Amino acid sequence: GNYGYGINDIGSEFGNVTEAFFANVRHGYTTNSDRIEANSNAIERFGSTANASVKMKVLAPSNTGADTHEEAYGITFNQTEVYNAYRGLDASGAGFSLRGKSIVVNSCLSDGCRYGVHIFEQFAGATKGIYLKDFRSLNTRGQAILINVSGSGERMSDIVIDGGYFECIRGNRLLEVSNADVTVNNAKFISKSNSNYSFGVYQE
Repeated sequence: GNYGYGINDIGSEFGNVTEAFFANVRHGYTTNSDRIEANSNAIERFGSTANASVKMKVLAPSNTGADTHEEAYGITFNQTEVYNAYRGLDASGAGFSLRGKSIVVNSCLSDGCRYGVHIFEQFAGATKGIYLKDFRSLNTRGQAILINVSGSGERMSDIVIDGGYFECIRGNRLLEVSNADVTVNNAKFISKSNSNYSFGVYQE
């Protein structure tokens, strides 16, 4: 299904979401920018979502539990948990979908989702500086981490996976990277699938 959003954060700065819970939504939290006419005098409606802190639990989102768009800057997810994300209408089924700049995911969990984390860009230079710290991806049905370029074709950089535990129960890739520079430190990858390979790295 194509459900509504828990929080659609449009152009705020220093927002703070704590102890929130959402179920059966498209996203628990997502960022956005206001759709205004060029040269508008409503200057309070300009700008992107920046420097927000989010802590929440999301159950059965039809797209992605925790989501950021290209305009997002400085968003931090702390101890956010997403359970059983699935691929609804025009959706990915990821626990976390990350676009934008300087996005931090700190001690978060994806459990029973199609992807644990999906990092991608749709416009040149839009996604950079993604940092995952001690992330856990459990009972993943597809890739535990999927990093790919879906729009401009421009290479992504400055993506760091620091620590964490990543497991797949189906599929054939724990980590899939396409056309991106990624640093992985002290992370543990567990394959519970009978597939014959667990990592896919591609240069486009």
